[in-house]
Amino acid sequence: KILHTLSTSQGNILDDESAIKVLQSSKVLSNDIEAKQKIMIKAQKEINITRMGYKPVAEHTTILFFCINSLAAIDPMYQYSLSWFIALFSRAIDKSEHSEEVAERIENLNNYFTYSLYLNICRSLFGKDKLLFSFLLAVRLLESKREVHDLELRFLLTGGVGLVKDMPANPASEWLSEKAWTQICRLSRFTAFQKGYNETKAKFDEELAKKKAEEKARQEAGDNDDEKAAAEENKKEEGEEEKKEKEDAKEPELKENQQRFLDMVVDDCEDECLIESLQMFSDDWKKVYDSPDPHKVAFPGRWEKDLSPFRRLMILRCIRPDKMVNACRDFVNGVMGEKYTQVPSLNLAECFDDSSPSSPLIFILSMGSDPWLSIAKYAADVEMSEKMESISLGQGQGPKARAMIEKAIKAGTWVILQNCHLLEKWMPTLELIC
Repeated sequence: KILHTLSTSQGNILDDESAIKVLQSSKVLSNDIEAKQKIMIKAQKEINITRMGYKPVAEHTTILFFCINSLAAIDPMYQYSLSWFIALFSRAIDKSEHSEEVAERIENLNNYFTYSLYLNICRSLFGKDKLLFSFLLAVRLLESKREVHDLELRFLLTGGVGLVKDMPANPASEWLSEKAWTQICRLSRFTAFQKGYNETKAKFDEELAKKKAEEKARQEAGDNDDEKAAAEENKKEEGEEEKKEKEDAKEPELKENQQRFLDMVVDDCEDECLIESLQMFSDDWKKVYDSPDPHKVAFPGRWEKDLSPFRRLMILRCIRPDKMVNACRDFVNGVMGEKYTQVPSLNLAECFDDSSPSSPLIFILSMGSDPWLSIAKYAADVEMSEKMESISLGQGQGPKARAMIEKAIKAGTWVILQNCHLLEKWMPTLELIC
């Protein structure tokens, strides 16, 4: 419109009242757009800051997803889709306790979703694998906090591999087997079971905390300089995502520092290593070995107070591997809480709440079991007894089942398909219908 006004204007444009009004309105519109752009940029920065505040939730849920994804290595039936996981997380966002404080909201959301995931996964696990899943959850979460190292977990699972050079003689051969002694010698190669671990860890933590404080001070000083430069020179401020990239770039340096700590050993100290402890306190260690509940007995010397719960498992794995199931249960209780070792009973009401019209409930049954009575009782409780139909699948029953499902979709009723294994070829069709 401005170009049209300029091209059609005749004579002095300053004498053209209509052209002046067009230019003035254009100026007002331009100022309005510029003001809205500033508001939008400010709002976008606030959104990014808020979004980055929930980064711990993203990290936590990522750990949980890959944790359940690894269950397929135990049994091929234990496979879970990303869409199901996202839907479960979306329900957790709505149902978890809300709070104005971001830190409290993050804690509530993580706790609620973790337990909700545990309940949902346990419904699909065999009884023998439920404690294993709880243990896997606890270990993965501790790994994310760097409280458990991959090599330590590998030792717990395998007992270590390889020959031990210059292995000392077994000081308790009357009750400690050579296999157990060899594993203890392998275990003693870990920094946490050597001399001076506590002194080294204290020095390293102090050094690392000092470096973090200095780096934080430099970042704050750099941020202030950037803000001043932006105000004076009207330059574009650095976005939160760029800052995040810089923080991520420092991650390898942090890992390098932690690896350096694993290689540090202090020889000049009063603490004994694990091998020396077995040699000096053989009778005390025998009490642990002879106890019916060795995982509840105090370890001799400094090992009772200095070891983390996971590293206690590593020692117990060498001395009394037959009690590892009970020890792992106590470990999960201490890390996650007792509710993660209590096998939840099947609750159809909760199962129904977690389902949707496009994700039906599937019962995988053992020989002789029949959930029909439980389903009928729940249908009566929710007043669906008169709106429920069932059909036993078999040869030629596919079209009938399809007609019942299409009718139920329109009427809002339930359809129960029994003996699905007798019509396995029809299952892909059922998936498309649902």
